[in-house]
Amino acid sequence: MEFFVDDISVGSATSAPFVVDWTATEGTHTFDAKATDEDGLVTWAGKVTLNVAGDVVGGGCAGVPVYTAGTKYAAGDIVQNGNYKYQCDVAGWCSSDSAWAYEPQFGLYWQDAWTEQGICAIVPTVTFTSPADNATVLAGQTVSVAVDASDADGSVTNVEFFVGATSLGVDNAAPYAVDWLATGAGDVSLSASRRITKEIPVMQAYVSV
Repeated sequence: MEFFVDDISVGSATSAPFVVDWTATEGTHTFDAKATDEDGLVTWAGKVTLNVAGDVVGGGCAGVPVYTAGTKYAAGDIVQNGNYKYQCDVAGWCSSDSAWAYEPQFGLYWQDAWTEQGICAIVPTVTFTSPADNATVLAGQTVSVAVDASDADGSVTNVEFFVGATSLGVDNAAPYAVDWLATGAGDVSLSASRRITKEIPVMQAYVSV
């Protein structure tokens, strides 16, 4: 396996588990991996995109008002927008109804009006460890469905597992896993959502078996 970040090779691994280390840098990056078998045949995993936040964490946004264009803000006011916190520097510009110009993070001139105070919360991660993507299992077989879940600036309180829209159960402690009695035939989607100790959207990761 050879791994690529922004179309640049960052290392390779010749035995499972296929893993390389990469030092994260701030910004948006694309990731891909290339598998080569003993016959020289090659398959690409398919690109995924990851946004790497800066090293400043704002300490959460609970109770911090969401920015709304046209609201009257005073210098020193704190708002949240796009999972980041901002402090108003220039009241008139902060209060403008021209979001295209002064919306924190997105307006063309937002840095003239606001100062970023850091990311509110880092989204937790969840990765399937079993079964493998595109694995085949037999109907009636009991399958261990397992994930690794972590949160860089908080803690994972539990992980709930799903087959399609049906819950398979909740595991409250690592290692996070449940048993699934495979039924029916054909492709199904497994998903896992992690519950965390801070208020951010729960996202899902999917694997087909």
